[in-house]
Amino acid sequence: MTRETPEINDFIAISTMRNRQLPDWSRARHLEIDTEVFLADDDAEPKEKVGLMKLWKIPGVWDDDVIDVLDELSSDNLEVGEAIAKVCDMYSPLWDEEVFNNQASGNYLVEWFEVLQEFRGKRLGHAIFHAALQASGAEGHPVFLFPSLDDERHAGRDYLRKFYEDADEKSYLVEGTNIHCFSSYNGEGSVMKKRKDLGK
Repeated sequence: MTRETPEINDFIAISTMRNRQLPDWSRARHLEIDTEVFLADDDAEPKEKVGLMKLWKIPGVWDDDVIDVLDELSSDNLEVGEAIAKVCDMYSPLWDEEVFNNQASGNYLVEWFEVLQEFRGKRLGHAIFHAALQASGAEGHPVFLFPSLDDERHAGRDYLRKFYEDADEKSYLVEGTNIHCFSSYNGEGSVMKKRKDLGK
């Protein structure tokens, strides 16, 4: 990387996707996605691992009861299900028409994102984050993010909320929850618009 502030295309991300095995009685469809992010070399090949992300692609709310879907993954995800239900309920004051319209082929849930220790504090976080999301197929979809419960491994919830807020022009905290939502991740170039606004 020759620029002072790295760009998204300075990184290469590789995603492994698999269907989650669930009980036979379950109607839910989950795609489990593990993504590794690497610094690219001069030939645009993976050079050194810099970050990790774990995501789920889950059904739209009209396909299954989204709270039950997330409960099958982990009871820790129930708050995410409640947030999705709120923004997809057209009778709710929190209804987000863009989320509702863009979730036809599924919502994405970021369960874990990590910049490896030796690369922290170097202003790489957002570029690594976007490289991971884009490789995972999240562009144009609603993305929901849950601040880590383990503050010892991160800078804390307040830091993560600000990090998510600065990641995409369409980012907001769902009222009454700890869940951040991107209505349509990088829809209409919203990531680059936000990066430009922030001088990145």
